[in-house]
Amino acid sequence: MTKLIALTLTKADFDRIPADQRLFYFLAGQLENDINILTNFLTIAINEVKLYAQQSPQRSAALAQVILLLKLTAGRLYEGHKMINENFSAKGFLNKYASELSPNTLESLSKLNKYFGGKSAIQRIRTKFAFHLDAQSIAAAYANVPNDFTSVEYLSEKYAGHNLFHTSETLSIIAIIGNKLDKWQSALDSIVEEITDTCVTMGIFLSGVIGLILTKYLGVTNDRLMETEITIADEAPIDALRLPFFCLPPRTRG
Repeated sequence: MTKLIALTLTKADFDRIPADQRLFYFLAGQLENDINILTNFLTIAINEVKLYAQQSPQRSAALAQVILLLKLTAGRLYEGHKMINENFSAKGFLNKYASELSPNTLESLSKLNKYFGGKSAIQRIRTKFAFHLDAQSIAAAYANVPNDFTSVEYLSEKYAGHNLFHTSETLSIIAIIGNKLDKWQSALDSIVEEITDTCVTMGIFLSGVIGLILTKYLGVTNDRLMETEITIADEAPIDALRLPFFCLPPRTRG
């Protein structure tokens, strides 16, 4: 069983939080939800790759799902750091609350700023691939494949949702990892680790600031939290979940 805090807040409660801090609270909550969901889906998509390690087309489909989720997650993290800069750091909240934030929260923000201040996989993926179909990058990737390159496309006469254009995903991987074609799997694993680590770091920062806001402006104490504790049934472990590609359409479609 899993225990959760079911904290009920009213409009009057939220009105007690200064406007700028209240806005950051809402944005931070949305961002942390998004990160948690995307991280879960990325983990589950990787499960599918492992399950079909030696089987095509299932492995090809699983890799396509991983690549998409990497792009979406990288894009969300990039936009999330931008939001933190504009709605937390630029508002002077770091200086204002530095003495009240936990060391872990402060360290996580420092790590985020250092990471996004330099060249990173997230910056490259967001700029080129996260919300784009970059024709130039794909053309360049195709130009780099050897003359004996072959690829398999999987076409379904019955369900358009089962069509899988493996070549497009192969070129996407080449475009993302650059010239590391001979070690593409390890290069991709490294990007997955970099993105998931950044998700954790950003989650630590967001949770820390949200916790401070609840305590400072609403007087939410540990005693009050314990009074609102609920218990829910556990779901299956995340490493046991799957994200299949070749699913039949919903039964309602006939």
